[in-house]
Amino acid sequence: MACNKSGSRKPCATQVCTLEFQSVVVKFVDKQGQPVVVQNYRAVNLTTGRAVSGAGAIDAVKKPGYYTVINDSSIEQLSGLGNDIQVTAVNPATNQSLTANFEISGGKCACHINKISGPEQVVFFE
Repeated sequence: MACNKSGSRKPCATQVCTLEFQSVVVKFVDKQGQPVVVQNYRAVNLTTGRAVSGAGAIDAVKKPGYYTVINDSSIEQLSGLGNDIQVTAVNPATNQSLTANFEISGGKCACHINKISGPEQVVFFE
């Protein structure tokens, strides 16, 4: 369990992980608090400069305005503590563009991603 196919030790300590699947989600709303289905949604890992795989709309019909910033499927795109993820989106009704920043921990030796900081929701004021 702690060895790879060649029999040498894995670079990570042996640990027991849960089967849960972690996601960091953000909700976009207008100034009245109504959900906004945004355009040009993008989540970029500022540490690597790469777009986060798996980021995007959750379900525009059942959960309008909710978007995945990052989830456990992208854990190996992170490098330990303090990964900065920047989310950008455009409100199609007003053409206002907003950004929000998240600090996320995770990486190849982590069981799950974890949000250190970042907003629960982003408000378009125009």
